[in-house]
Amino acid sequence: MVMTLILGIKFIVKPVMTTKEAMESVSPQKRFWQSVICSTLIGFICGFIGAGGGMMMLLILTSVLGYELKTAVGTSVFIMTFTALTGAVSHFVIDGKPTKIVSGAVHYFRNLPDTWDDIFAKLVALGCNCVETYCVWNMHEKKPGEYDFSGMLDIRAFLEKAKTYGLYAIVRPGPYICAEWEFGGLPWWLQNIPNMEIRCRNQAYMERFSAYLAKLFAQVRPMLYTNGGNVIMMQVENEYGSYGDDTEYLKAVEAIYRENGLDCLLFTSDGPSMTMLSGGTIPGMLPVVNFGSHPKESFDNLRAFGHTGPLMCGEFWCGWFDHWYEEHHTRTP
Repeated sequence: MVMTLILGIKFIVKPVMTTKEAMESVSPQKRFWQSVICSTLIGFICGFIGAGGGMMMLLILTSVLGYELKTAVGTSVFIMTFTALTGAVSHFVIDGKPTKIVSGAVHYFRNLPDTWDDIFAKLVALGCNCVETYCVWNMHEKKPGEYDFSGMLDIRAFLEKAKTYGLYAIVRPGPYICAEWEFGGLPWWLQNIPNMEIRCRNQAYMERFSAYLAKLFAQVRPMLYTNGGNVIMMQVENEYGSYGDDTEYLKAVEAIYRENGLDCLLFTSDGPSMTMLSGGTIPGMLPVVNFGSHPKESFDNLRAFGHTGPLMCGEFWCGWFDHWYEEHHTRTP
């Protein structure tokens, strides 16, 4: 039992702390009591099946519960995980449980806050377990350097409200979001900056985009699942394979995410053609496909592209928009 307590004191049950800074933010008193609790649990197990068996049982329980053992400041911590398993059996896993993501798209910036409760209640009634939203740069930064996350632009409040309904969240920051939104969500004033080129490694573009993302991610980061929130996935760029094929640019965008402490599962989304997938995906990152029909063919293309992980449709279109002077688009059942 004494040996077990000595071993157990090195374990801290803390679902949301994964970095050195996070660990240092926990007071020594709190870490002590966390250690005592964990040690007591280990000691209780070992009292019945021995120290060696007790530690083995702890590792088994850790695996079953889906927790990942990580090291931070020389101390092991348990964190909540959301992963995508690959191979013969491929599916999403939340805290060790195979999970199917059934998500509905709700753009916070298109709906007043006093409608969010009603919308989330209806999502749950539909059988959804997740909500997905774009983020809109040209509303959050209407003028260079002036940021707005208030009212219907309060993405953190939106995510917090979704969590109260038991909904996971998927966030798609862009920068370009399409979304049938003016300039795809890019600020108008980008066009006034000399030598500006969008959606590439143009220095002026990356500087403005990086500054905006730092502000946006400060709102989103506390809501990551690894931080006790409900954001399980975030998208890098948006259907970039329909626009370009600069993989180094996509990697640079990914680097901005990681530099801002986003340790959630990242993904790209593109149309299901080989051209779109080859232009918009990042090696080693989860790719998802967007379509409005022919799901089997679309997923077959994703497999043929070489994807072995979970199959996911990022956007399933139930309709289509009209262009001026065109006939009205309709869908048949």
